[in-house]
Formats: sequence, C-alpha cells, structure tokens
Amino acid sequence: EYLALVAGVPAAQGRVEAPIGRHPVARTRMAVVARGKSAVTRFRVLRAGTAWSLVECHLETGRTHQVRVHLSAIGHPLIGDPLYGPGFKSKLRKLPEPLRGKLATLGRPALHAAHLAFVHPVSGTLLKFNSALPPELSEIVDDLKEL
Repeated sequence: EYLALVAGVPAAQGRVEAPIGRHPVARTRMAVVARGKSAVTRFRVLRAGTAWSLVECHLETGRTHQVRVHLSAIGHPLIGDPLYGPGFKSKLRKLPEPLRGKLATLGRPALHAAHLAFVHPVSGTLLKFNSALPPELSEIVDDLKEL
C-alpha cells in the first residue's frame, strides 16, 4: 500500500482498472494504453482539502509507475510529479510560503510505500514492513490542512 499526496479531491474511494504500457510517443513514460498489461489500483481518500488529497492506494498488480499513471489518468496526479503531473509548477506559484518552498525542494513525487509484504524467496516466510509517512511529507500534509 502506498500513500500519495495528489492534486484535487477524487471520489472518497474507488478502483482504477486500466491497462498500462509504454506511452506511444514519449517512450520513457508509461501510460494507460489499450494494448497494455492489466493493472488495477484501489484507492481511498484519507484526508482532503479544497485542492489536494492524501490517498491510500492498494495495488492489485505491480506495473511500472502504476500509482502515478492511474491517479494521473483519473485527473489527480501526484504533487511534485514532473512526469505525470503536468502544470504542477504553475499551481505551485499559487500556494503560500513556506509551503511553496517545501514542495519545490521535495525533489520527488509525493508518494510513499507505507506497507510492503512479500514471500521470502528462500524461506517461504511472509515478510511484512510498515513505514510511517516521512517527516518531509508529514509537514506538507500539515501545511495543506490550513488551505
């Protein structure tokens, strides 16, 4: 499961089932394409403001850039995502300081792997790992609460 800070406010919960493959023109990007590989992302909004949301995403499949592609495809790209979040820099200018500075210096999409689980390839043991939202993203969420 991933935590994503996205632009806008999606439905309270939902499921994105859309195939993902190479972008037909920009070959370094992935996109929702008719002949892509099956991909499914379930999501639910944990917190929301007027122009942002903290979303929990559960992947039913594991495609390259799946969370980023699916959330962008439904109109809610990740904050700070230069590849799948067009217009982020112009939206950034509308925010107050110091929030604008924190987002500008984040240097990455606002995406965090909160819960990971997999079967160990040798022992067969199910391994589970949990990770709290890192401080730089927690601060941004706290600052966004005020908007």
